[in-house]
Amino acid sequence: MLATLVSALRGVLPLLVVLAAAAPAHAAPPAPAVAAEEETSGLALEYSADGSVTETAWEEEADTATAAEFDYPTRCKRVSVTRTKTNGVWTLWSYYQRQGFCHNGSKVTSLYDYLRRNNGTGPGWDWKGHIGKWSSGGAGKWSYTVGTQGHYAACTVISGCFVHNFPWLQLRVLGNGSWAKSSGTG
Repeated sequence: MLATLVSALRGVLPLLVVLAAAAPAHAAPPAPAVAAEEETSGLALEYSADGSVTETAWEEEADTATAAEFDYPTRCKRVSVTRTKTNGVWTLWSYYQRQGFCHNGSKVTSLYDYLRRNNGTGPGWDWKGHIGKWSSGGAGKWSYTVGTQGHYAACTVISGCFVHNFPWLQLRVLGNGSWAKSSGTG
């Protein structure tokens, strides 16, 4: 019986090797390589002493449709940042900001599609609203900076609201198309 099994494996083994070597040809094409300075998304984690985790996610999206609306050479993109607090099991709150901008290599030519919002709350947390917004620079300038701050509270029916978080987000876009994000919780 063992001899029959070994004999069968000898006949199948070369076929398995050939199929394994051919498998990558049927797989999805590899993702295009992105240089480190051209990253279009990312995630950073902060761990608190109370065991909670705060994530800061960011993303860049090319916007060729908006760029096509202009007569002069320009490029457009939307950039965003999200700050999310979790307790390791579920999301407690998530705060989001987005800004679209066009540039011509030396200045920000237009700003569009600004959005700031509560992205959701988890059990026991309430969204209390936006408490601040700031900006400087603008279209026609080298840079534009915009920021926002929100208010979340951990509340119960019995004790009311007893923990307050004030996340803030800031985006800075430049005339050469680069941009930066920052965030924190006050």
